Amino acid sequence: MQVVFQVSPDRRRRVRATRRAMRPYGAIVWVGCLIIVLGGVTIAALDPADPQGVLFIVLGLVMLVLALRLPWLAVRMQGWLLDSPATVTVTPEKL
Repeated sequence: MQVVFQVSPDRRRRVRATRRAMRPYGAIVWVGCLIIVLGGVTIAALDPADPQGVLFIVLGLVMLVLALRLPWLAVRMQGWLLDSPATVTVTPEKL
């Protein structure tokens, strides 16, 4: 006997699972970016002529935006994979 299933993936479920998996790292991202930005503010306050202070501030803000957007972008880039249904065939010999 052969049984054939057609499974359509749910895009919203994949997005929710990705957000849930990334949630514990949110605090780590915020704290790391805050440390980088505060280091840049300190460098800029101690030596205003040094461009590294501004560089650290911009780097911290860019890292914050990228870290929060990369999971969303990864799911979005796999749209072709999430839209196509998969066919599963079950036989007595194999799955």
